[in-house]
Amino acid sequence: MAYEISNRFRAKGAPVIMGGPHTFFFAEEAAQHCDAVGIGEGENIWPKMLADASNGRLKKFYREEKSLELNNLPFPRHDLLNFKRYSPWKTGISYSFNFVFGYDTERQNAYDLTLAFLRENKAPVAYFNILTPHVGTPLYDRMRSEGRLIEPGDIGRWPGLFCYFRPKHCTPEELEKKVKRMYREFYGLKSIVGRLGLPTSLADFASWTINLSQRRMFHSDSENFDNY
Repeated sequence: MAYEISNRFRAKGAPVIMGGPHTFFFAEEAAQHCDAVGIGEGENIWPKMLADASNGRLKKFYREEKSLELNNLPFPRHDLLNFKRYSPWKTGISYSFNFVFGYDTERQNAYDLTLAFLRENKAPVAYFNILTPHVGTPLYDRMRSEGRLIEPGDIGRWPGLFCYFRPKHCTPEELEKKVKRMYREFYGLKSIVGRLGLPTSLADFASWTINLSQRRMFHSDSENFDNY
């Protein structure tokens, strides 16, 4: 999706810059869809990229070779915020939960217990993801040493719904089915109405919109990942 958006803007003559975890591991691929790629920590290279973009001399790659020294970073200006004004309970801001499944220590009843917890606490939105052993992490190195990785070249392209390793207590296919079942049950009509009730605020309407959107996605018969 990001590549499609980038291509559309570039077709209109707008320069596009990309960065982040995916471009760190797939810089050459990303470079085909943008004008410049930032590789590594962005604090030092971002000002250079902005300056070069302003002067019309963007380079294809900007790489931060050194580790970022946190001691020299400025502190966030929390003093500029009045936290009482931005309290979710006072402004009616919606919130969401994110869950990751597939750890070796995970119990088989974790899925049903999670759904029960969300229903009991009337969670407005939740996202369920499969553990992804990203390249460059200790988890990836351990999974590789144990011979548990599946299609390691594709890891990071579609994280969350596809299983790229062999779980300890089930098959990859079973883990994917469990997570998809959670989506379908959580975003079932009975679950949505029971958790959200009738919308009375902007946050409520936002939650309903997200819920109905997720319901359409995960009740589709198509297995094409573009639907997600």
